Amino acid sequence: MGTITRATKKIASLIQVYCLLICIVSIFFACNRKEEEDETERDPDVDYFAIRNMHYGTVPQEVKDAIEKRFAYDETQQEEALKTGAVSAWQLIGPANIGGRITDLEMPKSNENIIYAGCASGGIFVSLDFGTTWTPVFDKQPYIAIGDIEIDPNNDSTVYAGTGEPNTGGGSITYDGNGVYKSTNQGRTWKHIGLDSVGTIGKIAVAKTNSGVVYVAAVGDIYQKNVNKGLYKSTNGGATWTKVLYISDSTSVNDVAVSPVDQNTLYATTWERISRPDVRVYGGITSNLWKSTNGGTTWVKLFTDDANRGKLTIGIPPTNAGLLYVSMANKDGSFRAIYKYNGTTFTNISNGVSGATTYTWWFGGIKCHPTNENIIYYSDFNLFRTTNGGTSWQTVAASSHVDQHAVCISALNNQKVVIGNDGGVYTSTNALSSITFRSLPNTQVYDFDLYKADEKSLSAAFQDNSFARTSTQALSTWQAFGGGDGVEIRVNPNDKSETYSTQYGALNITTNGIGGSDRFNWRCPIRLDPVTPTIRYMGTNKVYKFNPSQNKWTAISGDLTNGSGTGNFGTITTLAVAPSNNNYIYSGSDDGQVYVTKNGGTSWQKITTGLPVLWTMFVKTDRINPEIAYVGFSGYRYGFTDADIYKTTNAGTTWTRISNDLPQVPVDDLEIDPTDPNTLYLATDIGVYYSTNGGANWLKLGTKMPSVVVSTLNFAVNSRYLYASTYGRSIYKIPVPSLAIASNNKALQNASTKSFVYEKVKH
Repeated sequence: MGTITRATKKIASLIQVYCLLICIVSIFFACNRKEEEDETERDPDVDYFAIRNMHYGTVPQEVKDAIEKRFAYDETQQEEALKTGAVSAWQLIGPANIGGRITDLEMPKSNENIIYAGCASGGIFVSLDFGTTWTPVFDKQPYIAIGDIEIDPNNDSTVYAGTGEPNTGGGSITYDGNGVYKSTNQGRTWKHIGLDSVGTIGKIAVAKTNSGVVYVAAVGDIYQKNVNKGLYKSTNGGATWTKVLYISDSTSVNDVAVSPVDQNTLYATTWERISRPDVRVYGGITSNLWKSTNGGTTWVKLFTDDANRGKLTIGIPPTNAGLLYVSMANKDGSFRAIYKYNGTTFTNISNGVSGATTYTWWFGGIKCHPTNENIIYYSDFNLFRTTNGGTSWQTVAASSHVDQHAVCISALNNQKVVIGNDGGVYTSTNALSSITFRSLPNTQVYDFDLYKADEKSLSAAFQDNSFARTSTQALSTWQAFGGGDGVEIRVNPNDKSETYSTQYGALNITTNGIGGSDRFNWRCPIRLDPVTPTIRYMGTNKVYKFNPSQNKWTAISGDLTNGSGTGNFGTITTLAVAPSNNNYIYSGSDDGQVYVTKNGGTSWQKITTGLPVLWTMFVKTDRINPEIAYVGFSGYRYGFTDADIYKTTNAGTTWTRISNDLPQVPVDDLEIDPTDPNTLYLATDIGVYYSTNGGANWLKLGTKMPSVVVSTLNFAVNSRYLYASTYGRSIYKIPVPSLAIASNNKALQNASTKSFVYEKVKH
């Protein structure tokens, strides 16, 4: 393979999607239909999602309840400890100037300067000054992936939030949500009002003529069949709910629009789809547009059945209840058309919508202007606008990041427009003739590394936002570089140079010698040799070693997976080179295969006896003894819901499980304290935990970090700061003085084991 210096945005590969342990060859749909699907187009970072979707079982409600119970307990313990100074608070260091995926934007009718921004996996932020400054307002909730925000059209103080990101790409790393929340004080406090089992929420609509009538389009669990998909209605402001539209366990309701003059007249879109690592279906015969004139009691289907129809989105102009705008995609994700519906006739008004992508299921769709029925926005890879009711369309805000998800126009001042995309929030005071990027610390970080000689210098890799580095750790001074989705990055401890890669192992150094027929994970692991950092290692389904003197990669192993992978399954997901002896190299794969070599790759031993067959998240070795190692797995949707961490003291001959009282969430990374091998720090999907007794007990570390996925940990040895990157809230650090960890938390650990009985969920 030749040298690759920069990956193209959202690479359009024809790589087949891999299978999991058992390849599903048929998917059952409504009406007992059976249909085989072979995926030929990859969606954004679907592989990274597969980490948490392995084996795809449904997450039981009791597991969610247990997680929420543990989260509430940890929060109480931390707040009490913070009062006494027993624990420290996490400090956000950014980036705040890079951006991250936005799912929704809303502005109240009575104030042109207030903006609510819903982040894909980072909660809700509010700005009172049109985007100059922001405050997070949803951080106390256990689930902070946001699908939709809706402001009561009759009361600007009442705000609804639907949790769970509805985008069907693999980026929804914080899974689904736990229902709908309501605030009656402009987002300062929130109350959970139900629908906790619906999974993800695509749209909330409040009737303009009656604030008690609320509709919720439940996308449901994106990654498996679920009978909780459908349209829900409340007539008492969310106190109780009734399902008023349901098609099948494979058909979501993703959008809903209510007539501005009649609470009983509404439209809803249904979308047949399955999104799994090995099979993805983005349409089918049950994808359609529906209308009800009696509040959802009965429905009329407005399009004839079409097995090739995909996602639809809709919007009713607030000033003309007789019109409906509809966007439509094909089953393969390609753009089909935009229609105007006058109650009797659909008119195709797509002229000028060019350059739409082949993955339109990823984007926001139709948005109507609040005071002009002829101005409509369509969010796709680019943002399109018509000012003449669809006679023509133009691309607007072309200088913004691509992948458009949200548009909001102030009803008080139509010149003020806010857009949200994979790059964050942009504001305009002249209807998008010019735009201003607004800083938010909602970056989805895959990986980062710090320069050992200057521990303030960090380099990081981001979902859809390339890479950036800082030498000051100031929130908004990160300097961007590279291209594509940044996934792995390593900094040479001796000269500050970086080795980094975008999706599927596209390296910034030569790939000469790496087999073209190898299987590549979305996040191919890169490691630097701890003795000679210019020597690098990378995993495909084999382990490769790079010697700069030869400018070539050489395979030092055979296939270290189960060998049955297709597409991009059956790949190495993690590597560890022992710092005390670089002849010891450990590997772990997405199909649960763990290997070790003790002679630098001459021979490898499989060391899986006693380990579960799940996705290997990390292998970490002791700083002194290469025979001591830790391995972490994830199989959250397997029904095998415990956190899985194992320790070996004999290079994998035997393993001991040390998860114990951890919450039942995936584990993502682990760091060992440099001064105490029994003190461990663990990244999980709801924050960072630590143990001072080798994993016998675990406590939540620090305060002031929301319940967000923590992707990577790094320990700054000299300053004794622990750094944590998050998938949705940028990067944090916390001081961990060696004596304080052990002494200050002894009492807390005793209290934890006495006060909190962790209930294992049985299946």
